[in-house]
Amino acid sequence: MIAGAALVAVGLGLLPTLANWITHLAAPFNQLFSTFPSLKGLDAKFWGVVVMGAAVVILVFLPWLDKSPVKSIRYRPDWHKYVYGVFVLNFFMLGWLGIEPPNPVYEKLSQIGTLIYFGFFLLMPWWSRLGTFKPVPDRVTFSH
Repeated sequence: MIAGAALVAVGLGLLPTLANWITHLAAPFNQLFSTFPSLKGLDAKFWGVVVMGAAVVILVFLPWLDKSPVKSIRYRPDWHKYVYGVFVLNFFMLGWLGIEPPNPVYEKLSQIGTLIYFGFFLLMPWWSRLGTFKPVPDRVTFSH
């Protein structure tokens, strides 16, 4: 779904608009680098390793990020399944982009995909509580 949207964006010539949007989102980081000049001297590969490590470490915090009253997807609202579907497609798109040779278009797609990846987890405490949940049957909640 995300890959299809990205291809439509490329086909419609919206990639420059997306690039401007990403540049606008990066402005706070540029200010951080200007405030602390020692951070600017670090190689881009270093920041890639930091983000890659954060992508794995954020999985450790998943039980505390999910604030849903039910843990099974069976009892969650239907639109949660679409959120998970977009996340899975984005995950595979990032994996595919990781094996492709460097390309300006792929670079922007991977930046957008990275924002979606981290946004999924960082916004999870908010979106996992939204919606009308189906009632959990007594056989699931029964205790002796």
